[in-house]
Formats: sequence, C-alpha cells, structure tokens
Amino acid sequence: MTMQQGRQHARILPGLALCVLVAGAAYVMQRVELATSGRAWIEALVIALLLAFVPYLIIRGLVFRVARSRIRGQRGEGTNINRQQ
Repeated sequence: MTMQQGRQHARILPGLALCVLVAGAAYVMQRVELATSGRAWIEALVIALLLAFVPYLIIRGLVFRVARSRIRGQRGEGTNINRQQ
C-alpha cells in the first residue's frame, strides 16, 4: 500500500465510523421496539435512514433560513427603510 492509499483510507474512516454508529443505534432501537411491543413495526434500515436524514434536513433548513436572512439583510431587501416608493 502506498502513502497515498493510506491517506485515502484515513479520510474514509470517520465517515465509515459514523455509518457503523448509526447502523448500531438503529439496531438497538429496533431491539428495544421488539422488546417493548413484541413486534418490530419499523425495520432497522428505515430507522437508520431516519437517524441519518432527519437531522440533516433540519440542520440544512435552519442554515438555509439563516443564510437567506443574512443575504437579504445585507442587500437591504428585508427592511422597509431601503425600499423606494
């Protein structure tokens, strides 16, 4: 293995570790659901997707709103003072 391949593997490790963490959390949540209700209503794969996408969408929406308000504020579009009548 060359030095460059070693660096590529090192860059992949944090994302891979996070995937394993999300999959493990989803599996544990499915086992808890199975123990409490006697049936797995939501599969571990669906739980893993929800654990990954929902926080991403929430954070993305909040960041987009903040960025949009700052851009409007810099341009003066968000206030009535700068508008010409």
